[in-house]
Amino acid sequence: MFDGLPNEFRGVKDMGNDGDRRTEGRLWDKERGVNQWASWAADNCTAAWVLADADRADDDFRQENGNLWWTFRQFQFMGTDMQVSLDYGGLAVVHQEQFHVLQVVHLVQPPPAEGPDPQPMPRTRHSHW
Repeated sequence: MFDGLPNEFRGVKDMGNDGDRRTEGRLWDKERGVNQWASWAADNCTAAWVLADADRADDDFRQENGNLWWTFRQFQFMGTDMQVSLDYGGLAVVHQEQFHVLQVVHLVQPPPAEGPDPQPMPRTRHSHW
């Protein structure tokens, strides 16, 4: 996407990419590990959009393209290693939009607490719109 539509993604950073390996003469980029997301988010993000599997309480079986059956296991984004790591990095879930078998999760950095005795902000706020 970045190479094909560079103006559309100006200023957007891939939180999973840990460097362009083309500079090292290699084909595949290296991905940042889940243990690095919290510090990376804290240093680089005020918002993030994550494409994830859709939340589902039960296994889902779908027949696609003829006789091919797909199995989609139970899944909840809240509580995953990714969500918890980004939460520690200061990003809270503000919106989850479900599509067919996936979802887009929007996370933002909450504003700082204000007042004479500011209370700590709750970590993640979970809501479906």
